[in-house]
Amino acid sequence: MNSEDRRLAAIMFTDIVGYSALSQRNEALSLSLLAEHREILEPIFDQYNGVVIKSTGDGYLAEFASAIQAVQCAVAMQTAVYDRNRSADPDRVFQIRIGLHVGDIVHQDGDVLGDGVNIASRIEPLAEPGGICISEQVYDHVHNKVELHLVNLGPQELKNISIPLEIYRVFLPWEDVTAFKPRLIKSRCPKEKPLPAKIAILLLPLVAILAAFGGYHYALKGNNETSQIEETLKTVAVLPFRNLSEGNETGYFSEGITEELINALSKLEGIRVPARTSAFAYQNSDKDPTEIAKELGVEAILEGSVRTDGDQFRISAVLSDIESGYVLWSEIFDRKMENIFEVQDEITKTIVKTLKGSLHIEDDESIVVASTKDSEAYQCYLKGRDAWNDRT
Repeated sequence: MNSEDRRLAAIMFTDIVGYSALSQRNEALSLSLLAEHREILEPIFDQYNGVVIKSTGDGYLAEFASAIQAVQCAVAMQTAVYDRNRSADPDRVFQIRIGLHVGDIVHQDGDVLGDGVNIASRIEPLAEPGGICISEQVYDHVHNKVELHLVNLGPQELKNISIPLEIYRVFLPWEDVTAFKPRLIKSRCPKEKPLPAKIAILLLPLVAILAAFGGYHYALKGNNETSQIEETLKTVAVLPFRNLSEGNETGYFSEGITEELINALSKLEGIRVPARTSAFAYQNSDKDPTEIAKELGVEAILEGSVRTDGDQFRISAVLSDIESGYVLWSEIFDRKMENIFEVQDEITKTIVKTLKGSLHIEDDESIVVASTKDSEAYQCYLKGRDAWNDRT
């Protein structure tokens, strides 16, 4: 006879951002990071009376008797990962997403079922890398009991959930809620855009007009707080990528990649990028990125490393917000030389979308235009430019 235990609980889903892709590119690194991820997160569950129901490989399904403790646990986890990443090598930076919901769950024959579990699993992918999203049910339990900014993202359509649900973003202590620009979060399922999304699109011109006159504010539900939406010039410095290849003869490649990214970003209206001369003044510098950013007058810094091996290369890139110290985005690219322009284009697009959401760039619109498809010719070009830059 089946034993069944039904109860109301706060459910948490966690997931490592980009883990599947990383495990395909570098299995050894992915397993090492997975082990470290477990060492960080598992003790925190115990601190907040969370019960891990199961491990999903690169994430967890956990249960809490209290929604408040679930939120506090989620914040503690993101804080621990954030603190760890600040001193980690760019190759070893990882981020997690967390989703929370309060609902009915059923413990049956060693497994956990119910809508509460399904909904929590659909909320988690809506969170930003390094972020937390919660359902309205969680919000109702905690909004006047925790000292956190909880921003209403509006109704979201979740896969296999018939009714759109109100979702909230939890702003972490190092995040600037006043700089937040409300946006529609698309559900990760191939469905037609829900009605609220279509209405939002129709209202965009009106919102733009109101924002221009400083009259548009985004309300934080239940908190009686507003954050003014401002169109500000975004600034990012591209620091010289470190050359991790054996020997110094390949330094031209890492310097060339840095210069290509500077050129690509500098062509975009609305983003200011220090020139090559300014950026390369900090090559091999021991200065703290915060100090460099202050001297260059920028809000964010892109740094990374390059390793080449024959016709293969690896680029590790990390984009950081200087004021908060928060890692906005990080990625590792393992590709062939023939794909170098695609990687440059992807990095540039990601920076644009991360720093300035008002610059609308279609996914199929190239920013970096390939000057040649011949990888040998491209490397000769980079060598020539490197020699020109080193001339006396």
